[in-house]
Amino acid sequence: MKMNPAFLLPILILLMISAYQSYKSMESNVPRPTTQESKEMELQRIRAENDTLKAKISDDQNSNERYIVNLSSTLNLSFKIIHAMGQKDFDYLKSISAPNVTFSKFENRVYFPYGGKIIAPKLLKPIELGNLEYRFSTYMNGESEIIVGFAYYWDDSHSTIELYFVKGEDSWIFNGFITNA
Repeated sequence: MKMNPAFLLPILILLMISAYQSYKSMESNVPRPTTQESKEMELQRIRAENDTLKAKISDDQNSNERYIVNLSSTLNLSFKIIHAMGQKDFDYLKSISAPNVTFSKFENRVYFPYGGKIIAPKLLKPIELGNLEYRFSTYMNGESEIIVGFAYYWDDSHSTIELYFVKGEDSWIFNGFITNA
């Protein structure tokens, strides 16, 4: 026996109306908070979110202040290291270097681990600090290491110098450098 589609359409409409009315009656049985209760709940949520944001801002400010102090220290140390390399002041360089950094006066090189191997760039020649331009600095391994990068300009060209530092017991110490100078 074949059913007429015109007969099925009213039945489907009646089923949908019945389901909707059932849904509405269930919805009306759910207790709703009073307007005052909902306002208080919203106020508590906003206060909690505000406290969270205040704590995050405070953490960010502390982190930024710490970064500025660390950058200032490593920048000053960078200039001293660049000057000491130009003067071949091995005593000073050794005094501010990490234990894994060694120097060869004979070869005029610094040895340190980099990328899983020991590299040995030659010490920088004397550089006029006016020809240096600060380019970047960034933390590595959390805040325990920092890289400070410079551009060194001469004639119509320039090269990059990156100095690596690690956090010592009470100050930053030199951990090597790479350059294409």
